[in-house]
Amino acid sequence: EESVHVRGTVTDNIGLAKLEINDKEILVDESNSFHERLMLDQGENTITVKATDGAGNVTTVVRTVLVELESPTITNIQPSEDIELGAGDVLRVSFNAPTGGQGYFRIMVPFGLQSNEIGIPMTEEDGLYTGTWTVPEETGAENLLIEVVYRNEYGYEITQMAEGKVKIIAGEGPVDPEPARITNLQPTENTELRSDETLEISFNAPSGGKAYYRIMLPFGPSANRLGNEMTEVEPGLYKATYRAHEGVVASNLQIEVIFTGEDGATLTEVAKGKITLVGDIEDLPVSAVIIGDEAFDTDYLNNNPRAQAKLVEWYNSNNPVYIKLNNNTFITEDGEKVSVDVLPELLQYFDTTGIKLYAK
Repeated sequence: EESVHVRGTVTDNIGLAKLEINDKEILVDESNSFHERLMLDQGENTITVKATDGAGNVTTVVRTVLVELESPTITNIQPSEDIELGAGDVLRVSFNAPTGGQGYFRIMVPFGLQSNEIGIPMTEEDGLYTGTWTVPEETGAENLLIEVVYRNEYGYEITQMAEGKVKIIAGEGPVDPEPARITNLQPTENTELRSDETLEISFNAPSGGKAYYRIMLPFGPSANRLGNEMTEVEPGLYKATYRAHEGVVASNLQIEVIFTGEDGATLTEVAKGKITLVGDIEDLPVSAVIIGDEAFDTDYLNNNPRAQAKLVEWYNSNNPVYIKLNNNTFITEDGEKVSVDVLPELLQYFDTTGIKLYAK
C-alpha cells in the first residue's frame, strides 16, 4: 500500500471547534498546524479536509490522489521479426498494454544516443496501440531498432524494444511484400474430445482476409465447401471453436484451415494436431466382442486372423469375454448379464473403417 501525508494550517476568527480529515477528527497544535498520514488504495482516492468553527460554520477542501500500485506491462510488440523496407514503404508498429494510456514509438540507430523526444504517437483501441511510419525517399539504413513507449493515465512510463529490426534499402522503391502464408496453426498436438467438449483452432495470416476451417477424415477427399467461418479477433489472428457433436465417434480427424487474402489468393494448411472423438461406452455398437481394453466388430473379427488369434489366446487364459447384446446390455460368453462397471474406463474399438475410442 501507498500513503500520503496531509499537512496544513487552519485559523478562524471565532475559534476552531474541530478539524476532520475523511470524517476523522484531527489534532491541531498551538501554531494551528495539523498533520495526518493516510493509507491509499489502488486508483482514485478522495481526501476531504473539513474545518468547523464555534458557530457551526464549515469550510471544506477536497483533493484527489491517483495511485497506481501495479506496474503496467507491454506485450505482443510488432514487428517481432526483422523486415526490409524501401522508400515509400510503411512501417507498422503495434503492442498491447492497459487501456486508457498513451503509446509512442521511436526508430533508433544501434548504439546511438537515445532521443529525448517521446516519439511517434500511436492510436489505441481496446488495449491495442498502433502506429505507422513511412520511409522517406533516398533513405538507407540497417539494423534500425524500434522502441515503444507506454504511459498510463497516472503518468507511469515504461519502454521496451521490439524484437524485429528494420533494414531500409536505399535508392529502391517499395520492396515486394513476402508471399502471404499461414503460421502458428493450432492445435499442434492430438486431442481427445467427448460429446459437447470444445477445441480452439487458430492461426496467423495477413489481416483483412477471410478464414475457414473444416474437419476431415484422414486420407479422405476434401469437401468442395469452404467450411466453418473463423473470426479475426485481432489483426492477423484468426480463431474458431469446434464443438464435438453428440453420437459422433471417429479417430485421427484432420483440421484443415483455408485463408483467402484481400488480393483473392487462397492458402490451405493442415494442423499437426488431430482430433479423436470419444463416444460413450453405452454407445458401443451392438454385437461388439470385448476382450480387456479392446473391442471388435464381428465382421472385422471374422476376417482378421490377428484379432482371432488374440481372442483365442485371451479366452484360453481364462480371461473374461464380454459381448454387447443391445443398447444397454452386456453379457459374458455364457450369456450371463453383467454391469457396465466391469468394463475398462476406455475401450479401443476395431472395425473395417479403423479404430474408435469409447469411454465411460
